[in-house]
Amino acid sequence: MYFKKSIILCVILCASMSLSFPHHLQKKGSQDHVHGHGRKSDSETIPSTILEEHQDYNVVRYPATKWVCTKMMIDVNNDPMKDWRTVFDNDPIAAVSARKKLDTGKGKMYKKLKRYITGVNSQYAEIKMTKPVTTIRQKVKGGSSAEGLEYQTKCIWTGTPWDNEELPTPVDKSVFIQTRPKLDVFVRRFGGWALSEKKWAEEKQELMKSLGSRMEEVDMEYYATVGYQSPWTKENRRNEVWLVKQQDAEDFE
Repeated sequence: MYFKKSIILCVILCASMSLSFPHHLQKKGSQDHVHGHGRKSDSETIPSTILEEHQDYNVVRYPATKWVCTKMMIDVNNDPMKDWRTVFDNDPIAAVSARKKLDTGKGKMYKKLKRYITGVNSQYAEIKMTKPVTTIRQKVKGGSSAEGLEYQTKCIWTGTPWDNEELPTPVDKSVFIQTRPKLDVFVRRFGGWALSEKKWAEEKQELMKSLGSRMEEVDMEYYATVGYQSPWTKENRRNEVWLVKQQDAEDFE
């Protein structure tokens, strides 16, 4: 499988708030297993444990988990939201409304996953929405002809109720189930709205800069962008960029 070298994250996320994990939210060795996703405050959040705290990033451990995913090739050079603050007078809701009308590949991927969890599957089973939604990104190889192209795999965690249950088979052949092993991930957290490819790229570069010599621990074939709320949510927004440690990437298939 094409995920093999990385996380998935490979595992497989902005007017910024704090760029590191706020200390009042998590401490080293603490677990983050809270509730709330999208517009609902009672959705489940993937459990995690902080292994290391640093000024601009943390090392976070995620347990083995199950995800429902779909994959598409995306041209990141096509970035209609890169100047959204200017175009929409710094109004994120207006920008989100305009983006929704564009019917982008990312929107299509999310709709496929939403259909699966709302019952369009072999068991007609409904799966509660969780957080986060991860997008695993891998550059398309092929020289200048592939410049700016990425394979993007968007995934929704299926939650703890399905940890020991077999998930329904997707009806849509472009949707698939992914089982991720335990992962240790370098994570950069930031607030606000990440509506553009430009913003995600900037945050990825900041994480790489913060890691310095530790970049040798990272498999850069993949990285992930991660969102925890609906784009309509205005307060306490949380976004992350993930880089996976190589030993975990090598174990992933």
